[in-house]
Amino acid sequence: MYKKNLHKFAFKTPTVRNVALTAPYMHNGVFDTLEEVVDFYDRGGGVGLGMEVPNQTLPAEKLHLSKAEKKALVAFMQTLTDTTPARRIPDKLPTFTTRISLNDRKVGGKY
Repeated sequence: MYKKNLHKFAFKTPTVRNVALTAPYMHNGVFDTLEEVVDFYDRGGGVGLGMEVPNQTLPAEKLHLSKAEKKALVAFMQTLTDTTPARRIPDKLPTFTTRISLNDRKVGGKY
């Protein structure tokens, strides 16, 4: 039906939760900061920078974001950081009434 394999070179996009804590960025770790990532996409990705990237799905056109817009994007991504500290290790795991064998699990045990 289709002549193109739509999933060729595809990958699952990870969540951006805690993105401010996960540097370096990109598949090859080329960027150290979120500002660099935003700038890369603002410039049209690899194709926009003149690289030969035949499978890039991102439009190569520049976004022409202002400094304020770039700063706002980074600030938004930083708000996705979970700052809730772990309170304490639980004393026990939840119990089950149907799969009783699961009730023998230990906190921090091997699975």
